Amino acid sequence: MPTTNTPLARLRHKSQWLNYFNTMCNSKVLHIAARECKINLKILFRWRHRFLNILAETMVVLLEGIIKIDETLFRYSEKGSKNPSRRARKRGTKASAAGRSKKDSVPILTARDRGKR
Repeated sequence: MPTTNTPLARLRHKSQWLNYFNTMCNSKVLHIAARECKINLKILFRWRHRFLNILAETMVVLLEGIIKIDETLFRYSEKGSKNPSRRARKRGTKASAAGRSKKDSVPILTARDRGKR
C-alpha cells in the first residue's frame, strides 16, 4: 500500500492499524488501546492524530436544499494557558455582561440541512 505524501507516511506496525482504528471507533482511551494493540502509548498518540487528520480531510459533507445556519456561543476559556490574560473563573459563574459578550464568549458557526447533515 503506497503511503508516500499521506498522513500515514512513515508510520510503522501496519498490521496493527486496523486494530487501533477499531479501538478508536469504540471510544477506548489510549492506555487501554495500547494494552490491547500491544503498541507503545507514544506511538498510538501519534497514530490518533494522523488518523483523525485523515478523517477530517475525507469527511467533506455538502449541504443541500433548505439550510439552517446558527451561531452557538461558548464561554471563553484559557485552561492550560501558561500566561492567562485574566484570573481564573469559578465553575458555574455567570457571564460579566448579559446577552452576547465578545469578551466572555466565543461564537461557533453551525449549519444543518433538512437531511440532518
